[in-house]
Amino acid sequence: MFKFYGLLIAILATALTGCSELTLHREHRPEPIASFRSDGGGAPIRRIAVLPPYCNQQTASSVNDLEMTFQSELTKTSLFELVPITHAAMEMHFGYPQISSVDIIPGDLLFRLRSEYGVEGVMFIDITHYFPYGPISIGIRVKLVDATTGKIRWAFDHLFDSSNPTTSAEAQQFYLKNSHDNYPLPLDGSPILQSPTRFSKYVAYEVFRSLKNIPENPETSKVPVKSAD
Repeated sequence: MFKFYGLLIAILATALTGCSELTLHREHRPEPIASFRSDGGGAPIRRIAVLPPYCNQQTASSVNDLEMTFQSELTKTSLFELVPITHAAMEMHFGYPQISSVDIIPGDLLFRLRSEYGVEGVMFIDITHYFPYGPISIGIRVKLVDATTGKIRWAFDHLFDSSNPTTSAEAQQFYLKNSHDNYPLPLDGSPILQSPTRFSKYVAYEVFRSLKNIPENPETSKVPVKSAD
């Protein structure tokens, strides 16, 4: 009888201990966030110039950290050969360190990138919002543009807000899957929800999860280009 009660107490203690931690299932991954893609005939893009992220809110160090994170996650897709273009290179070749995907781009920008770097596409990355304190939120707009035609081949625009329950849960799923930590997440908050560096990795992964190297659609819209005259 005493052994039975001892076993029952041990089981209850284990159950109560488990209630103090949050464990997320790793198996489920939802569909990527809705994004624009062009479909149709045409040659795939194999080599792209990745422009430095455009941001008018944060210091250079914050932007540099995000730039490395996004390049790393884009590289992991194995879709393209990447040619990173630095702020210094942009300044030297075009007279400005960065350009937004919604700006009217100079008429020779795509031509010069194609000629000097041998690229078939250009990727614009805009940091539309960045709040690195809890709750962390990052807004990203990305466009992949055909360097020959100026047509937008793929685009993504979304605000990742860690205070949103769905975003929070998915970020924690990402952390569990990619972290080397082998313990459950505590109820008082996951490390990824407290670190802008960790959270930005989740954001970059989600951005490029919907990216496919697909042929060009002749009906796809073009980016606005300023006349070279």
